[in-house]
Amino acid sequence: MTKVHNRALTVESGEDLLSIHEWNTQRAKHFLCSRCGIYTFRRMRRAGSFAVNEFCL
Repeated sequence: MTKVHNRALTVESGEDLLSIHEWNTQRAKHFLCSRCGIYTFRRMRRAGSFAVNEFCL
């Protein structure tokens, strides 16, 4: 996982194929491919950044 600033991440296509999972406080959001299940990226609990799975790039 690589940390990137909110403004540095743009989903250009396939957003409708993402599943969102939230736990506990629901502040962190985990995005997975609804077809294959790969963990693509997550919105960190602290506002301002995402963690991106480098192997999806």
